[in-house]
Amino acid sequence: MIRYLGTGLRRYDQRPIRCVARPYWECEAVVAGRIAPMLGRESLVPQARTMWIFAPGQPHGWIGVAGEEAEVVVFHIETMPEPFPGLLAERGHLACVLSDDDIATLKGWAEQVARHFAQPTALTALVYQRLVADIGLLALRDIASDLPRPQARASERVARAEQWFLDHLHLRPALPDIAQVVGCSTAHLRRLFHDVHGCSPHQRLAGLRHQRICELLDRSSLSHGAIAEECGFADAACLARAFRAHCGASPGRWRRRGRMHRHTENG
Repeated sequence: MIRYLGTGLRRYDQRPIRCVARPYWECEAVVAGRIAPMLGRESLVPQARTMWIFAPGQPHGWIGVAGEEAEVVVFHIETMPEPFPGLLAERGHLACVLSDDDIATLKGWAEQVARHFAQPTALTALVYQRLVADIGLLALRDIASDLPRPQARASERVARAEQWFLDHLHLRPALPDIAQVVGCSTAHLRRLFHDVHGCSPHQRLAGLRHQRICELLDRSSLSHGAIAEECGFADAACLARAFRAHCGASPGRWRRRGRMHRHTENG
């Protein structure tokens, strides 16, 4: 699902976007001029004709080049398919260089999304799904040969492990418990996660738990205490500490920001 579309000229040199965690995946492409992501106190080198993708909860902002305006295309996306969650848990963000054809395609996508924002149809959800897939293929185009090629059985076993973990979050399952459920040793399960996602089970499962917390904050009226219990925390204070360490914001601030974001979209 596409949650936000932004296009047009920006003066990030005069009005930089402050570094905050966002509730959705952010895809930002500069199609004219130069901009750069800001990561905490570190700013990357401004680039032209580049698309970046950041995962939810990954704090970042945007800066420009003094005296220059830039043209951007920005999508906020509710979910991204594999291998993005595991890949960005390790890398933090992705960047790819854009050709003239890529830029024309991005602008075409933006026009199409704008039409569906203005007047949704029975095909809107399918259009958004195709767009997300196309963005993903573009972002991974230059590194596709470096990505791991998981075996089908390994992917199936890891998927079962992840689903069981999410279904039993309230029990605070440990890795040996998960390995027993899917019928392998703890060491073998670690190897499977590295083969499929390129990261440790701890990194992957922590990311999944954080996504579940974000979903409950965004889509439910559950109290922070109830969310803590459902997601395997002792209490709301433990949830708040873990959440702040992961994304730099309190659960309450995240929930308010999400509501403001949806209000802006619906307005």
